[in-house]
Amino acid sequence: MGTVYSNTDRHKEAVDKLEKASGIYRKLASANPTVYRLDFAGTTNNLAIEYWEMHNTAKAQTEMEEALGVFRQLAKNNQADYGDRLAKSLLVYVKILESAGQEQAAVCPLLKEAGTAAQSEALTELIARQPECK
Repeated sequence: MGTVYSNTDRHKEAVDKLEKASGIYRKLASANPTVYRLDFAGTTNNLAIEYWEMHNTAKAQTEMEEALGVFRQLAKNNQADYGDRLAKSLLVYVKILESAGQEQAAVCPLLKEAGTAAQSEALTELIARQPECK
């Protein structure tokens, strides 16, 4: 439902639904991480994007950092299945940080991590087109 609200630019309603879903998935993931950890990370990732769309970069950063923690753990255990999810979330996190005024030096390690995590050729090419880090 959060995605439906987001797609119609009803970001406040999307945040409300995604916050509820994230809370539910958090509880489910703590009881059964194998089954629900990915759902929690995906929902939290979407929540971060909604906060970013609403120009609340502080909340967006907090939510995305939590999602990235889960995606990093999943990708560490299974790069082939979760590397692209991690890479995509890292790219969104870079955009969030840039919109919050972070310097390129702060985002370069994240872009490098995304490049390492990416599994698909299309995503690898997208990351390669990002501004070069020195």
